[in-house]
Amino acid sequence: MPTPKAPGMLILDLLLEFVGYTTARLILPVVTLRRVYVQPVRAMPAAFNLLGFRPDGQGRLEIEATAASWIGLALWLLPLAGIILLIN
Repeated sequence: MPTPKAPGMLILDLLLEFVGYTTARLILPVVTLRRVYVQPVRAMPAAFNLLGFRPDGQGRLEIEATAASWIGLALWLLPLAGIILLIN
């Protein structure tokens, strides 16, 4: 039986999976001119390098879903931190 998660971890998981993943899935291909795309959620497990990337057969890079989620979440948190610093 899986152990229950703390409420803080549950919130972080939700932010990563929904906000971070979706943001990265939408933004990364645009910013990288379609050279990088995010691993689908239901993809088969595969080997990625230390940074979370792997080449595909078409000359593009696929980024691991978890790494992409952190990037997507950072795209929201960095401006939020900047706004908070400007307000104070």
